[in-house]
Amino acid sequence: MDLNFRIATIQDLENLSILNKKLREDERIDNEMSDNEITKRMESFLTGKTYKVHILENEGKNIIGYCVLDVTREPMYLRQLFVKKIYRNHGYGKTILEKIMDEYNLNTIDLEVMEWNESAIKFYEHEGFKRRYIGMRLKKELL
Repeated sequence: MDLNFRIATIQDLENLSILNKKLREDERIDNEMSDNEITKRMESFLTGKTYKVHILENEGKNIIGYCVLDVTREPMYLRQLFVKKIYRNHGYGKTILEKIMDEYNLNTIDLEVMEWNESAIKFYEHEGFKRRYIGMRLKKELL
């Protein structure tokens, strides 16, 4: 199967917003965002200078997955990586990681994953990522 790994454009915004919504559902993200907020955030990723968004697609131009990379941090930071459910467990997540590492000539990359996202943790550890820190949050209700 021929794969195309490319920089996303503003024409991809609608599809990426839908995929980001699925990512948030799969991860059980604990901060609510409306569809409009998701679209605006994805648009900022596509049009700003901080992030590069890449898409992996098959020869039929069907999107397999995408990633959002913060290119301003050292080491670079993988903000999002998503593979559609129907394409999971076929090596596409690994392919995206390899393409990122090759494209940017990286030997180190950081990411964060929600503690309860066991499938993602298992995937990243399988790919060689090591746990480095514990993130914590205190959220108090306003009176």
